[in-house]
Amino acid sequence: MKQAREQAHAKTRAIMVIYLVGLIIGGLYMGMVSPARTVIQNGFGIDDATGIWMINIYSLFYAALIPIIGKLADRRGRKSIFLICVGIFGVGSFICGISSIIGGFGLLLAGRVVQAAGAGGMIPVANAEIGTTFPPEKRGAALGIAAATTGLANVLGAGVGSAIIGFAGAENWAIMFYLSVPFCLALIVAGAIALPRRAMRASTPMDLAGSALFALFVLLLLIGLKDINFFDFAATASQPAAWAP
Repeated sequence: MKQAREQAHAKTRAIMVIYLVGLIIGGLYMGMVSPARTVIQNGFGIDDATGIWMINIYSLFYAALIPIIGKLADRRGRKSIFLICVGIFGVGSFICGISSIIGGFGLLLAGRVVQAAGAGGMIPVANAEIGTTFPPEKRGAALGIAAATTGLANVLGAGVGSAIIGFAGAENWAIMFYLSVPFCLALIVAGAIALPRRAMRASTPMDLAGSALFALFVLLLLIGLKDINFFDFAATASQPAAWAP
């Protein structure tokens, strides 16, 4: 009986660690690019107004896709969607890295969108599964740890990015993206072995058109809000760049 409890606890800890690593990876890249932005945009020969989009585009698509991928995970299975999203994030990271050699800034932005799609699935699925895995009396603490991990990763992202650039050199900024690829591969292997596959209840087909419209709504809303200066609200909110989206 004691051995069975210990095995169950070990399995729960393994599940927790796998999902927490996913939260860390997704959270770090929210802020990791910020300290490298000037270096990257100088390498591509672009100005600040254009370069800031390597950060904005990640945040926009991340926010727009979270509810869609979360719903998809509830229908198709959280384990499979989580592992697929980890793989998508790794592919996005590789695209961002390879943009330093071919494709230029446009390919970097495309890679950031792919990264955002991966993180937009990793984070909500990880939180949902952590809540499902733990019994009610431990669920609050587990979800608190998950929330703290995500917040800490977001805060540490800029510092980690600066450290990588300082160690590798400004001309080797692509390493910052390549580093996540082996972690993603290891996470996929560990998740395929250790994560449970939970049976999903049968449901009606997903409203793909409605989901796409909802994602577009969130994306345009965020684009509009991005251009509003709340210290000069009347002037900036009346600009087409703010109200048109």
